[in-house]
Amino acid sequence: MKRAWPGLILILLLLSVGPAARGQDDPWSRQWQTARTASVRVYHAVGEPVPAARLRQLERSLQRLAGELGLTGTELGSLRDYPIDYLYAPDAASLSGVWVGDVDGMALVAERRIIASRLPHEHELVHVLAHMAISPAPAHNHPFVQEGLASYLGGHLGESPGAVLALGDAVLDRNPGLVPRILTVTGFRESILPDEECYAAAARFIQYLDRERGGLDPVLTVLRLMSGTLAEEVVARPASFVEVQFEGTYGTPFAELLEAFEAWRREHPVAGVVPAVPVQRTPDFRLADSDHAVRWWREPAGWVIAVEPLLDRVDLALVWGSSAPQPGTWTGPAGRTGYELRITEEGARLIDHGRGGVV
Repeated sequence: MKRAWPGLILILLLLSVGPAARGQDDPWSRQWQTARTASVRVYHAVGEPVPAARLRQLERSLQRLAGELGLTGTELGSLRDYPIDYLYAPDAASLSGVWVGDVDGMALVAERRIIASRLPHEHELVHVLAHMAISPAPAHNHPFVQEGLASYLGGHLGESPGAVLALGDAVLDRNPGLVPRILTVTGFRESILPDEECYAAAARFIQYLDRERGGLDPVLTVLRLMSGTLAEEVVARPASFVEVQFEGTYGTPFAELLEAFEAWRREHPVAGVVPAVPVQRTPDFRLADSDHAVRWWREPAGWVIAVEPLLDRVDLALVWGSSAPQPGTWTGPAGRTGYELRITEEGARLIDHGRGGVV
């Protein structure tokens, strides 16, 4: 989450009851009904229960992310007695007074509390689990590592980690020397770049550290070193402070670490949808209407899809999976399961409606 400080005051008032208060005095219990997994207590609107399949997915996501972060059995076991409190409001507009900016969730890590308009919200789960992994540690931290780690493992704004990393490459290509400029809290929060671009660039750097520099344990060490008791204390730290924490953890001057990162990034592009030339044979599948023409080839290396606008723009959705369009149609809204490839003037997005996110 980024730039939600005004809403944080409201949240602290709403959640002023401490973790030990779990009875009728808890405002969440008075205003919401609850459901429970082994590790999470979910608060949902009265009359809008969370499907069991969604609760199971929440627990699976939590267990997977906890494993990636190296939480011990004892740490995970503590969630049975002291679960994560998860306030789930699918209608984000109903929580408009809680946060500002383009966000769909927030985490209060010290209290093990999440407020989100998606479930499971893996990005916010990572925040809480990462804080458990570095405990005991103060709750405030530098967003470059904190948000980079959460975006790397949990995605961001409904996009999968892979989609975030692909964006990170594009952002870093367009903005040489970006990483040193977003190391500080101010540099990250007040960057001229959109929020999601800073998150994505940081996620790509964290991926490099994970893949090439010893896994996530050293990343958590840096996170622990940079935690602080007061928000003002963390905000005041210069970039040199952050660089020293990386240098001490990885035994490498920060400039060399950045140089190695750029070299690795060039050698390890993010897999995903890439431009391809149309195949020189009859397409396996062809669709057309008065606005669009679509040709689709099935090749050993994957699918090749060519879309030609017959008017001024491209705007279509190809849907496949367990929820197919009506017979005789080839565009239309996707159901709650299956995949949707939505193509517009701004590019293409592959949406997994089963998991509820951009792949």
